[in-house]
Amino acid sequence: MANPSWYSAIPQAYLNGKHEKSYIIGQAIMKINPTPSISIGNPDDLNTITFHEGTDPIPVADIEAQIAVVEAELQAEAAAGTQREK
Repeated sequence: MANPSWYSAIPQAYLNGKHEKSYIIGQAIMKINPTPSISIGNPDDLNTITFHEGTDPIPVADIEAQIAVVEAELQAEAAAGTQREK
């Protein structure tokens, strides 16, 4: 599957303060469960994440911890001028 058009621009966009919150949340969740089935109602409220099709819910605190990791990775990638692989 091809990445969305904005996908490779995420690190640079992050460095510029323009990032896709849903992307970061999704990447954080995938660090905990690599094959989740989720939807994000409001990226500003982690309590609006819906876990589908037997995906075990992940506590908000765990997601927040992984968001910090993803953001640090994106910042490092942006500073290095690299692009995130899927």
